[in-house]
Amino acid sequence: MGAAVRAVAAPFLRARIRPVAELEAVLPRPTGAPQVHSSGTDHDRVLVAGGGAAVGWGVRSHDLALPGQLARALSVATGRGSLVDVAAVPGVTIEALNAQLRTRDLTSHDAVVVVIGVADAARLIPERRWRQAVEALVETIEQVASASTELVVVGIQPLSSAPGLDVAVGGLADRWAAHLNTVTRAVLAEQQLTSYVAPPEVEHEIAADDHRSTDFYRAYAHAVASPLSLLLTRHAEEADRGLAPSRAARMQPQAVERRLADETALRLLGSGSDVRLDRVVEHARSLFGTASAAFTVLDDDRQRNVARSGQPLLEIPLAESICRTTIRASRAHVVSSSPSGETLLPGSPLRFYAGYPVESPDGVRIGALCVFDTEPRDPASIDVDLLRDLAMSIQQQLWADGGERLDGVESELPAA
Repeated sequence: MGAAVRAVAAPFLRARIRPVAELEAVLPRPTGAPQVHSSGTDHDRVLVAGGGAAVGWGVRSHDLALPGQLARALSVATGRGSLVDVAAVPGVTIEALNAQLRTRDLTSHDAVVVVIGVADAARLIPERRWRQAVEALVETIEQVASASTELVVVGIQPLSSAPGLDVAVGGLADRWAAHLNTVTRAVLAEQQLTSYVAPPEVEHEIAADDHRSTDFYRAYAHAVASPLSLLLTRHAEEADRGLAPSRAARMQPQAVERRLADETALRLLGSGSDVRLDRVVEHARSLFGTASAAFTVLDDDRQRNVARSGQPLLEIPLAESICRTTIRASRAHVVSSSPSGETLLPGSPLRFYAGYPVESPDGVRIGALCVFDTEPRDPASIDVDLLRDLAMSIQQQLWADGGERLDGVESELPAA
């Protein structure tokens, strides 16, 4: 498409774009924690970023939108758990998304799924500029992620099927989106650890006030999960040989300074009880049948039991904390003494402990959900998948309180 054609056509396309604020008045979109998970151990971690289907127009939770559908589809395909983070902004352009991703630490993510391009195609972005932006996106992931992190870019859906855009089916806008997809596919074909996924077919002429159903996001998720699950399984197999840095990063201790400076940890250390957290902790104690349970947050010299059930103290010295071992890696930590053996720590009556780390919205392991007892038990009897699910419910409450971490200026660009 020549510059002259773009100059003439672009104003007409802009006139057919509804502002994001107008769409929000008629279309729900997810609120709450920008993270979802599916049950299972040895989990894969994925970031879904961008606009379009990543935003979740038409449903009220990320669990029903693309992230939740993707988490479940991946778990079905791999037999492992999934943790999917969300960084979605309505109307975001590829250049704005790239700038935001440069600020993130994605070294512990196994894959980044990018849904981008509707806003750019609606502006009839020049081919050269789009190509450069896709190349820059690849470079950004190489810089902020690990050497094993996969980049999956989902192609631009036909603009005629995007909420907030009134354009003809098969018209100029649709044809330009298809052309940009061809460019994207060519750029990614020349790179390692990158994949292009064609957007699933959707009905055209979706009215701006129609609600997209979970079926729409399920179709998107399966289109992505089909190739991505194979890549993630390969990385899981390579992890045993030390060839999956993203998985190794999740098993490494984090700098103490990050935890001490974390805003969520500081807030929790100085706060009172929270009935939502108390409810999860009480549920954990009941399900596992232990004498006590707690959600802990660790400071430089103490462990504070922010939520507790049973008889745990409000605080204990860090030297007496088993949770300080738990937060060294993103996995369950289960220990027990023998019936006739010593307690787990000198001076402590504990003979059994099971914990799973909890992260703040900044990705810092600040504490753990744990269940513990003065009586020993067989570690193999502990359902670590259930323990992880309960820990994730606390984590997602913290993320909901912290809000989304990919901030963008919402514009009059199309939101889908």
